[in-house]
Amino acid sequence: MSSLLSRILWTCQHQFSWPRRDDSGEYYQWCVNCGTKYRYDWKRMRRTARVDDDTPAATRRSHRPVKPTWTARERRLRHQVPVLYRINRAGDWLEGVSENLSRSGLLFLGTAEPEFGATLEIKLEMPEELTGEIGSEVLCRATVARVTSVQTGAKTPPSFLIACAMEGYEFMKKPNTPAA
Repeated sequence: MSSLLSRILWTCQHQFSWPRRDDSGEYYQWCVNCGTKYRYDWKRMRRTARVDDDTPAATRRSHRPVKPTWTARERRLRHQVPVLYRINRAGDWLEGVSENLSRSGLLFLGTAEPEFGATLEIKLEMPEELTGEIGSEVLCRATVARVTSVQTGAKTPPSFLIACAMEGYEFMKKPNTPAA
């Protein structure tokens, strides 16, 4: 009875990896939860039998990386405002429009394609929800993490969706406004 009870309580809800090939050319699948290995018939597209690995667990060479702990993606705030940016902190300022903003990065639509890993300087107005003030502008330093070409129309030049990781920022001083 205790064996039956332990089997019910401690059974793995298997989640299998994509079929892989070992050094001998045989296909197999791993359970990503418990690490159990099963033979896989590629022609019939199904698992066939459990493989009893006689290699001790401490010396077993795993074909799967250590499963990282899950971390939540940063909350994104939809924020569409004009953006000025320049590549590698030199040259003319280029125009763009921000799409969304998070604590770690910015996604915006730009007119020039920066290279992956390039350093950008970006000027934009921060949302009132974050700063508590209307019209707070910042100068950001960022690194390009992803660039995707976007064709907006047949006769328009391509735009680029640019995702960048923020490295730092500073608030820009507002010009003195006359008192009313």
